[in-house]
Amino acid sequence: MRNAFAALKDKVFYKLLFLLEGWRSRKKLRLIQRDTSLRLRDKEVSRSTLVIGNAIPKSGTYLLNAIIRELGYWQNPGLHLMSHVLVAMEEDGRSSRVYPSLVSDVINCLPRGIAVAAHLKHDSRLADLLASSPEVKHVFLYRDFRDIFCSFNNWMTKIDEAGHAEPVARKQRFYRDFFECEDDSLAYTICSMMEGEGFEGYIPWLKDPSTLCLRFEDVYNDLLACSNGGFGQHLLSLFDFLAIDSYPLDPAGFAQRVLGKGWTSSGRRDKIGQFRRKFKPHHYQLIDNIRFRSLMQSYGMSID
Repeated sequence: MRNAFAALKDKVFYKLLFLLEGWRSRKKLRLIQRDTSLRLRDKEVSRSTLVIGNAIPKSGTYLLNAIIRELGYWQNPGLHLMSHVLVAMEEDGRSSRVYPSLVSDVINCLPRGIAVAAHLKHDSRLADLLASSPEVKHVFLYRDFRDIFCSFNNWMTKIDEAGHAEPVARKQRFYRDFFECEDDSLAYTICSMMEGEGFEGYIPWLKDPSTLCLRFEDVYNDLLACSNGGFGQHLLSLFDFLAIDSYPLDPAGFAQRVLGKGWTSSGRRDKIGQFRRKFKPHHYQLIDNIRFRSLMQSYGMSID
């Protein structure tokens, strides 16, 4: 009898815990909806799609965001999605509110007609949502990891107030206080990002049928070439994926308004292959291993 009572008590406890967590989750989603609505006040929404501009960190997240913003069809309420959190950012790129919540739940509660930035590793629930929701457009951007290391290191050491949120700002202060030279901070960046960023977790997006995958290098070169009077094939594939007619757009003006306008942009033009100028022999030694070669190969990149 005592065992039966204990089992019943546990059952009631876990049922109440489940209901409490459900209530908390719904409360968070209502707060997200309210915040988004306030950010969209008096702004027209002209498209019935939600665009997710997803990228590996320092692969051009806000370059992609700036491209979509410049198209002018989607409102941009300053939202940044990650797997278990939504960051609602101010116009200058710094966070205002952080909402812990599963990304698939957030996407379901967001209005259509907006574009959001994201760092989203692959997960089956999100992939299923994309497959069943044609109104959600998911674009994935990736980049040579050697340039990712250089870009992150530059972001930490040379760009004032780089952090979106206090944890990132603390990391920037650590970089500036601890390292005396760029060679040392770059070596630390390589090791810490390989250990902590989980780059392999993005790989399945490359074969996801509901996702448009683009290389940063291809998109960036297309933007640089717009001054010649036309859009390149990679930008055109993005426009086609988003159902945008590129004919009325002025390529040169479009590129000029996009380049260097992302929230985390350094403003530099020499973004491709910068590792060739910055890497020293000991940096190459840090990535001379099976894991890094396999990572590059998974993304269709070669080590030259």
